[in-house]
Amino acid sequence: IGLILIYGVIAKIFGVWIVPYLSPIFSMLGVIFLYLLLNKLFNKKIKIISSLLILINPGFWYFSSKLLMHNILFISLLIISYYFLILSIKNKKIIYFILWGFFLGLSLITRTSEFFWILFSIILILIFYKIKINYQILIAFLIFLFVFSPVFYFNKIHNSSYFKFTYS
Repeated sequence: IGLILIYGVIAKIFGVWIVPYLSPIFSMLGVIFLYLLLNKLFNKKIKIISSLLILINPGFWYFSSKLLMHNILFISLLIISYYFLILSIKNKKIIYFILWGFFLGLSLITRTSEFFWILFSIILILIFYKIKINYQILIAFLIFLFVFSPVFYFNKIHNSSYFKFTYS
C-alpha cells in the first residue's frame, strides 16, 4: 500500500512521466543518505567503501531497475530515517525528530511486516545512546502515526480490519 501511496503522491505533483524513474531516484537517495549516515558514525574509508559496495551490488542494481518493487523504496526510506535519528540524537533539534518520524512512517507504510525488527533496532539505538523518552521522541512518534495512518484506512477497506495486514 505504501509504494502506491508514495508514488501516487509524487506522480500527482510531478506527473505520471516520473513514475519509471522513481525507483532509481530512491536508490541513489538511499546511497547518498547511507554515505551521510556513515559519515556520522565511522571514518572516511569505511563510508566510501560501504557506499561503493552498495553501488556495485548486483541485487541493488536489479531491484533499482524494477519499476514497482518496494524493496529499494523501503531500504532507502529506512536509511534516511536512521540518518535523521542519529542527527536528532546528536543535535537534539526538533526538526530532525520530525524528519525521523516522517521517514520512518514512510518506510513502514512501504513494508509493514518489518515493524518489529525496526522497532527493536530503534530501541537498541536509543539504549546505546542513553536517550530517555522526552517530548521530542513523542513528537517523532506522533508524526510517525500521522504518516502511518493511511495504512489503517486501506487495511479496513482491503482486509476488513484496521490491524489485519496483508502479510498476515
